[in-house]
Amino acid sequence: MNISLNRSHLGKILALFICCVCLSSCLINHIVVRPASEHEAIPNPRFVVAYPDGEGQKNRQAPYYNRVRIYDAAGGRCCSSYSCRCSELVWEASTDTSYCPASFTYGEDSNVLESRIKPRPLRINHPYYLEVESKGLLFGTSSHGFLEFFIDEHGTVKGGFPDSLFR
Repeated sequence: MNISLNRSHLGKILALFICCVCLSSCLINHIVVRPASEHEAIPNPRFVVAYPDGEGQKNRQAPYYNRVRIYDAAGGRCCSSYSCRCSELVWEASTDTSYCPASFTYGEDSNVLESRIKPRPLRINHPYYLEVESKGLLFGTSSHGFLEFFIDEHGTVKGGFPDSLFR
């Protein structure tokens, strides 16, 4: 059996390879973000970062991510599942590496995450958006995780937004 490849075949194989890489980069899992416990409270609540249902990189403790942002959401819902367009950034932390711990604490630098924007105090009865982002995993692809939360009258982090916050 004699197999010979000419330039036409090599071009098709290269194009197929590039398509496979691009398609696989679109399949990167979304990131799930949640409070570390039901007792997380101000001034420095802790949050957990994970893949949904343990999918993704099962041999790792946490997903790749390299930026955390918390936005003031008092103006209403301003984030979608792909980006935030909220006007006021309350805190931003990032790293030059792609691996961050499975959890982080609001406003605190870790041995990996470093604050880029100094944290403002979180306010009672106030809504926020938390965005976790991973950029540059493969050819500039990104993966995001979002959490809508508010600080209740006792200073505890609660997921979601009650309608009363926007009246």
